[in-house]
Amino acid sequence: MGIRFHIRMSAIVGLLFCTIPLIAQQPTLEIVGPNRICNANECYLHTEPLVTATWRVYDLSSMQPVGDDETGKYYSGRFATGRYLVTAENPAYCGPATFVLNVLAPPPAPTVAEMDPGNRHTACPYGGIGLNGTPSQPNYLLVWAPACSTATPSLYTGDSVNIGYGATVCDVAVYHYDVLLQCQSAAAYVHTVTALAPEPTTLPTSITVCPNSLVSLHGMVPDQRADGMLYEWKIQPTMQHCASVTGSHQAPDVDLLINKLNTTTAYTFYVELTRSYCNGASSTHRIDITVNPNLVSSCTITGDNPVCEGTSHTYSCTGCPDASYTFTEPGLHYATFYCNPYDYCDNRSYYTPASLAVTVWPKPEVAIEYDDGFLGTLTANATGTGPFSYDWYYRSLALGSQWVYAGNTASIAEMGMGYYRCTVTDGHGCTDEVTYYHNPSLTPCNTMDLTAGSYDYCQHSIQLTSPYYTRNVTWTVTGGDYSIVTSGANNRVATVTVMENGPYTICAKTRAPIPGTMVEGCYEGCYTFSPEFVGDFTFDTRCDTVVILNNSISQNGNNHVYMKAYIGNNYIETINFPVSQEVYKYVTPQNGTYDFYLTQYGSNTIQQPCQIGSATINLPSNRSVSISTDNDNDPTATCDNTPIRLTATLNYTGASILHSTWSFGDGSSYSTGGNSIYHTFKSGIGYNVNVSVTDSRGCTLTPSVINITSYNDGLVNGYLSPIGPHVCPHIAPPNQRIVFSPNPLFTPINYYTWESPLTGSYYYNLVNEPDIYRISVVNDYFCQKQGATTVSFKPCPTARIHAENFSCCEGEPLPLYGSLAPNTNISYMWDITGTGYHETFNTPDIVFTPPTAGTYAVTLTVTDGIYGCSSTNHTTVTAVAKPAAPSLYFPGDSCIGGAPVTVAATSDEVTEVVVMDMHGRRLAAFKDTDLFNIKELPAGSYIVRVKTRRDKEAPEEVNYLKLVKK
Repeated sequence: MGIRFHIRMSAIVGLLFCTIPLIAQQPTLEIVGPNRICNANECYLHTEPLVTATWRVYDLSSMQPVGDDETGKYYSGRFATGRYLVTAENPAYCGPATFVLNVLAPPPAPTVAEMDPGNRHTACPYGGIGLNGTPSQPNYLLVWAPACSTATPSLYTGDSVNIGYGATVCDVAVYHYDVLLQCQSAAAYVHTVTALAPEPTTLPTSITVCPNSLVSLHGMVPDQRADGMLYEWKIQPTMQHCASVTGSHQAPDVDLLINKLNTTTAYTFYVELTRSYCNGASSTHRIDITVNPNLVSSCTITGDNPVCEGTSHTYSCTGCPDASYTFTEPGLHYATFYCNPYDYCDNRSYYTPASLAVTVWPKPEVAIEYDDGFLGTLTANATGTGPFSYDWYYRSLALGSQWVYAGNTASIAEMGMGYYRCTVTDGHGCTDEVTYYHNPSLTPCNTMDLTAGSYDYCQHSIQLTSPYYTRNVTWTVTGGDYSIVTSGANNRVATVTVMENGPYTICAKTRAPIPGTMVEGCYEGCYTFSPEFVGDFTFDTRCDTVVILNNSISQNGNNHVYMKAYIGNNYIETINFPVSQEVYKYVTPQNGTYDFYLTQYGSNTIQQPCQIGSATINLPSNRSVSISTDNDNDPTATCDNTPIRLTATLNYTGASILHSTWSFGDGSSYSTGGNSIYHTFKSGIGYNVNVSVTDSRGCTLTPSVINITSYNDGLVNGYLSPIGPHVCPHIAPPNQRIVFSPNPLFTPINYYTWESPLTGSYYYNLVNEPDIYRISVVNDYFCQKQGATTVSFKPCPTARIHAENFSCCEGEPLPLYGSLAPNTNISYMWDITGTGYHETFNTPDIVFTPPTAGTYAVTLTVTDGIYGCSSTNHTTVTAVAKPAAPSLYFPGDSCIGGAPVTVAATSDEVTEVVVMDMHGRRLAAFKDTDLFNIKELPAGSYIVRVKTRRDKEAPEEVNYLKLVKK
């Protein structure tokens, strides 16, 4: 006879299945144990009820048996990764119990993405390091394992760890630990940790530089400040006036300002970089700096002189590449080399370039005319300085040479129609060539005389008039840069404006009646002139001075240019200077807009003066400059070997400082763009500092002197007290401090700056994180001191609560996991509270059964039994109410796994009975009196849904029953 016991049947409540004792029938076996294990762990299963059974295990992928049959109440074993069917069978029970076991691989190794990017990779011997990470999965923990035996702790589980090192610094292996699988990853991520030491630099050991130069040492020293490295640059104590560090001298990257001394000989000093680390260890690098004086070269320029117009010549200057010059205009010109005089130290020229005055002879000009007299001749007329040599060619056939010592004309007899060429060489050896095509059948034009007006100095133009106006006049100009405007009947008048000094040939051509005949003939006339003066001026302002740049062209450099200055209609004064002077500086007597009019050139008075430019002067009435420093507490105080910034400030608006030249009062100086400079003073005396500045208006001002006194470095013996790993993180003990201990004779005031959150004092209260704590201290004399110490905390476990689900039904057990395996000496305290409920546990993992529906607060505190540090985590568990039992039952005594099964309902009216799988898919429908044959269904869980109605007017009620086929 079967015994009566409760089988597990469930009703669906939301996403939960709440078990309900429902009916009695013949007993069945169940297999109890975790359905997921790691292949590195041994599985443990038992029967319920706890009776002896025959155990069999099958590989689900092939349904082949795995191992031999085993008899007992318990079953254990190790399996490869895969899915297995486990059965337990006892003849006194209804059918074999079945269990599906999932064997999974261990979790993968952590990745770099799970590590805190701020984790350091260096540590000090006998120091420590704090490492943090965030597991990629909620059921993972991080296991930290230092590679060296002297590190503590040797193994630790949690999101963070504080490792203390002995004499050896080593890497840390990091593993994943799956709390639910209770399995650790086989492979590890290795976080590299090396002993902190100065990394190699690319700093030179010696350099040669120029005075007033900037030496950049950026990128040569590795920046290890994040690891606690301290930096300090020092200039040779007796030579601190030779150079200065720009900005902070306690940084890895610096620039050196090389000052200019009043000496003509080279001098040498050194700069040292000291890097301090790990409680007093240090490394020093020395750079010997040689400063050359500004050495200016000189040379002699060699090359042809004089030369002919339009020819190219090569000139040489010692220390410079050869340069080729082509002189296109006659007169006095210069072959100029900008590398000489040359400052080889600064690698550029500061002075007037070296030049050679070159005389350029004008080349002769030759023209051929045909004389159709007896036998006919061709005559060549040359301009220039004789004697002249004429070389004649007819159709490339040389006709011979002619020397003319008096005059400038040479003739040859006509040879016939064709091209004639004549080359003339003047007394300076300059040549010109002309080609003439002769056709005896063509009659040359008649000559006409042009009327020339006076040269207009303002417009640098000349006006020419043709005597013929009955026909259109065609004008042509040869020479330099020009423009031409014609006017009058048939373009009879031409106004030619020139831009260069010429010479210019202006020709007019037309047709007109030939006197005494009835026919028209060709008339042509030319006028040649070289303008005496072509004015070209630009006007600029420099402070209270109008700078007049004279680019004019003049035939006579001894003449003067006269111009008058006006402000509005008010005449101010007349300015005159030699036309050969390229720059004229006119110091204005007052503010205003000045208009300049050209009034006279040499002895030529301009009848109607023309405006040639204007400039505006608008200066503040009080112009001065002052000097300030960065030392707000005492602007006149600084510290030995500490660069201080000096700043020049204009005491007026509307301008800015473009350039400043500083004299530091210690025999050194520096010129720079802008208004600020750093300088290092030797201690013991005062220094008179002054600066000459040029503002954006071009004004140069010299301020009053500021006296700066430099003091000894009173903070040289200051240090930070280290704190060892005896503090638990995540708490703030009021008496745990890092203390800066300065030299008691020079106690700093109000200048404490911590890189971590400020306290504004000489101590720093520890908060809750291991870190490198750095301080920068400045006293009243602007002396600076840096300190750093590494604070390592005790290892602290990470409290974390894991579960498959944080919701359950009232009265159902819910497993909660808090174990930190493989850690040992960890104590656990669970505290669970709800309405009218309070319970505590002290095991790593617990099973919590909520007695009633509601929300329960769960707190887990884990404490390290060795180090005493603890952490706490909180979560909530929601329990839902158990629903009323479904109105379904199984009549008779039968195994649920058998077939058929009679499903009956207690309702008067059943509208629908539906069998579904766990995904809600409809499998079958029937009435309550039908037998539902579950033989065709595979083993698993199914839902029976029944709809009933108490009467025809009431809405349908829906109830569910969970069937479990073994």
